[in-house]
Amino acid sequence: MRIASGSRPLLEFLNSAGPTPERIAGASGQWGEALRTRVREEFGHWLGIRVYAEQLPDRINAISLNANVRDYFGSPAPHIHYIVGKYERKALDDAKEVAQKILMAMGLTDVRSTGLSFAAHQIGTHRMGTDPGTSVVDVALKAHDVPNLYLVGSGCFVTASASPPTLTIAALAVRAAEHIAARLRPASLGDSTAHPAA
Repeated sequence: MRIASGSRPLLEFLNSAGPTPERIAGASGQWGEALRTRVREEFGHWLGIRVYAEQLPDRINAISLNANVRDYFGSPAPHIHYIVGKYERKALDDAKEVAQKILMAMGLTDVRSTGLSFAAHQIGTHRMGTDPGTSVVDVALKAHDVPNLYLVGSGCFVTASASPPTLTIAALAVRAAEHIAARLRPASLGDSTAHPAA
């Protein structure tokens, strides 16, 4: 689906929308039949749609070292510079409007929005590329400046898409593993696989 902003957001129906029985019990202060009735009235009557939007690369979004704050080991602590730009906000607003239309078409009357929140995918901090001056790892996730160091995972992503990164992370890990295996495989085995450069 493409929406007005030009983005392709991901709309995901949630099976965990609304308060859980534990949350209802903790907030109500009720016991016994009164609590049982309240849980029946409040639990399982919610439908949620979570909206994800892609994020464009932005030079403002970066991690640097904070000269004034030190971690437990005395090293400079990371300082995170992060904004949600106009493109992302527009995509989220447009997708929220689409989600509300879907819910209203289903006959729901009490439609609410929880506002902006973040996904839990840790990405970024060591860009992939061919130029050691502008990237940290090569296409096999091997560090340019540290021999025999592979940074396998989603750290090489320069931005986030609307879709979960799991399959891409797995594909990158397989490619890195194949590269490492090819480097370790003795040439005497007669393998015709080309050995990547060290």
